[in-house]
Amino acid sequence: MSAQPEEPPTSWEAPPTPKATNVLLTAFTELYRYELGAGEDVFRTLPFFGTALGVDVAAVVYAAGTLPS
Repeated sequence: MSAQPEEPPTSWEAPPTPKATNVLLTAFTELYRYELGAGEDVFRTLPFFGTALGVDVAAVVYAAGTLPS
């Protein structure tokens, strides 16, 4: 019986080592936590946005009232 040689990988990249896998897993975990935190931050900033919008509207109404006809 003649053993057939294995075909070379189609990609030039070497398979990941356990150390590389741990680094990638840590990086993706941190990115996922960051994305979750960013989604929650939107709800925390809504009251500030509403307040700033109210101040802007009040300033425009005041300025419009003081303009001459």
